[in-house]
Amino acid sequence: MHKIEKAVAQTATNEFRNASVASAKCPKERTEHSGDVFDCTVTVEHQDVRYAIKQLDGHGRVDVKRNEPFVLAPSVSDQGRDLLRSRGIFVQSFTCNQHRVYFPNGTKKVQCKVAVGGVKDLVYIATLDGEGKVSAAVAGTDLP
Repeated sequence: MHKIEKAVAQTATNEFRNASVASAKCPKERTEHSGDVFDCTVTVEHQDVRYAIKQLDGHGRVDVKRNEPFVLAPSVSDQGRDLLRSRGIFVQSFTCNQHRVYFPNGTKKVQCKVAVGGVKDLVYIATLDGEGKVSAAVAGTDLP
């Protein structure tokens, strides 16, 4: 099983090159045989991500597919900047949580801090749905 866990972690590392990826965890009770299908979990940016595994043979060769959608952090930031600019707000800086990628397992809220010219800092909240789509709101403000 160690060989399979290593392959899963390598797949996640290749897929998310600039993100922190921890080792994979697969069910311990599985034996290596062709056609076996199961899920493994890899921690990417402190978030558990499920990968579907299909064993291609009994020697550790596997097909690995991520089960969950993802949203890259720049997408969240870019959409936030665009929303604020569409409201005529000049954005000096836009800082979200530390993650480089988000996995909205269900619905996830991402809070960002926005420095704007001539106004106190704003809180921008992006909501990521289970399909990886982003919607947003600016909290605590009466800005247009």
